[in-house]
Amino acid sequence: MRRLLLLSTAALLLGACGGRPMGGPDVDLRIAVAEDVVAPGVPFEVVVERTWPEGTQPAPFEAKDLAPLVVQAPGVARDEAQGRVRETRRYTAQVLALDDVRIPAATHRVLGPDGVVLRSVRSDVTDVRVATRLEAGDVDVEPPPEPLAERPVDVPWALLAGLAGLLAALGVVALRRRGRPSMGNEPFDAPRDAPAGPMWSARVAALGPVDAGDAVARARQVMLAADLLREAVGTARGVDARSFAASRLLRAIEEHVAGVATAEGTAPAVAGARDLLRLADRVKYGAHVPSREATQAGLDATSRVVGLLHPEAT
Repeated sequence: MRRLLLLSTAALLLGACGGRPMGGPDVDLRIAVAEDVVAPGVPFEVVVERTWPEGTQPAPFEAKDLAPLVVQAPGVARDEAQGRVRETRRYTAQVLALDDVRIPAATHRVLGPDGVVLRSVRSDVTDVRVATRLEAGDVDVEPPPEPLAERPVDVPWALLAGLAGLLAALGVVALRRRGRPSMGNEPFDAPRDAPAGPMWSARVAALGPVDAGDAVARARQVMLAADLLREAVGTARGVDARSFAASRLLRAIEEHVAGVATAEGTAPAVAGARDLLRLADRVKYGAHVPSREATQAGLDATSRVVGLLHPEAT
């Protein structure tokens, strides 16, 4: 009680002198991010630690005080020692931006029984570094909890019309060679379902060229190249590879290519496929805009791997 009266008296004196409530050794607010570098959409921990004298109450600490981070309800723990209370709040947070973000300084206010602010202190500004690229060996980026804003897509209608015409012509030729189409359910790995060599060549050629001035077109090229790579692996291996994890898909490429190429040819093909899949993940989940060089490297990797998986296409 005596301590509380002293605090109240100090607050009144400060008000009379025109001052503002200030912090002290037993009033503190610290905000810390557990990771040195975070990735967009990947959860990480933020720890908020507050202290205040026993016999007083803190003003509420709200999630908006950690903006622009997106946080979930925290776990809260308190302990009392040497006349003060220490509160630790652990938040699970995410960043939905591609650039570094800054958490502004937050204010911690200590209130008396009548709600008057006795003491206050502000935290330091907290900078959060956001990863701008995936390093070798990084795991796939998880999708964010909320959908990203849709980006306008310029559809290359002329290219799609030409490709549709080519596919229709090839389909007619295939039907004539078969006689009549089967009405039964065919297994995925039926040899006659595999695209012919010229079709693979045409689909690879249809991915390019890379337009240095059209970012949306480059992003679309990367996604189409990754889809074509998965389809080529599935057809060569006789499996449905569309839902394969990146690690499983790369293992399938390595096993198949090792039978038709030397070690010197296998390693670059697998490395190029790995880079393409990582780039596609960043485009899909992080709204990344691929550079002209990265897009061209992805198309070259697709052409190389498809050529090894389907030698008849070269």
